[in-house]
Amino acid sequence: MVDQAQVNGAAKVEAAPRAVARSTGELLQDLVTLAELQARLLILDIRDGAQRLLWPVGLLLVGMAVAMACLPVAFFTLALALVETTKLTLAQAFGVSLLSGMVLTTLIAGLGWALSRQRPDLLERSRAEWQQNVKWTKHALRRLGKITSRPTEENSSTRSPR
Repeated sequence: MVDQAQVNGAAKVEAAPRAVARSTGELLQDLVTLAELQARLLILDIRDGAQRLLWPVGLLLVGMAVAMACLPVAFFTLALALVETTKLTLAQAFGVSLLSGMVLTTLIAGLGWALSRQRPDLLERSRAEWQQNVKWTKHALRRLGKITSRPTEENSSTRSPR
């Protein structure tokens, strides 16, 4: 009789199992929507992060290229110029040239590293939104748990005393 409309014009009261099913369905729909939005935001954050990391990664790659190649012609020329203009031996001049290449490599790679370390906010929007979504989900589950554990008026009024 609970499903029948009341004659006195009062609103139809939904049975507890249906209310729980409807609330659970709405919660699941909201969770799917949140997951979809979270994925979209993550994609945007990754694109944004990739664009912001372009320069630091580029500088690191340039630094690595300099380290690998060590600009052989320029450093050989430097070593030979040192031999001709100073009293350094050939080995000493090449040592100074090598040290110059290593310092230059360290400066370029260090600059790239420092620029990449200045970006701790990578995926910050996704992280903040994820925390809000988890908080909302916990609240919604807590609220749903209160709905299901509360005895309804229909069940308490139709029970016979023992």
